[in-house]
Amino acid sequence: MTVEYVRITGVSTQDLDYPALTRGTMLTSNCAGQNITCLVGNNAEIIWSIFLKFDCKYPYGSAPELSKKEIRQRCENTELYDQALSTDLNWRDVWDRQKSVSMMPMEEGLRERGHWRGIVCIGGSMHKVLS
Repeated sequence: MTVEYVRITGVSTQDLDYPALTRGTMLTSNCAGQNITCLVGNNAEIIWSIFLKFDCKYPYGSAPELSKKEIRQRCENTELYDQALSTDLNWRDVWDRQKSVSMMPMEEGLRERGHWRGIVCIGGSMHKVLS
């Protein structure tokens, strides 16, 4: 398994200048090597995730942990900061109102065999197979 992407996720308070962001609204923006997804949840909080590509692939277990400073640098880089989420809303508008943030390396891999005895793996889920 390898790690090529990192997921930075967090929660931001809603900016009252954007009344169209109502509960259940989902915004997605894709660009080369990155993806931003925002969901408006209860209390008008915006739950967001950014998937960013590392500069190289890391073997399983050796991906770097990003410090709060590194997370901030990646989320505030010029290309990402000005990325449009909707007509009048940029990533900057969501990030500037963030109240919590964390990161997680995204592990990817293929196995030669997707089963063991009565257990089979389909996608990211394990299922018991009755025979």
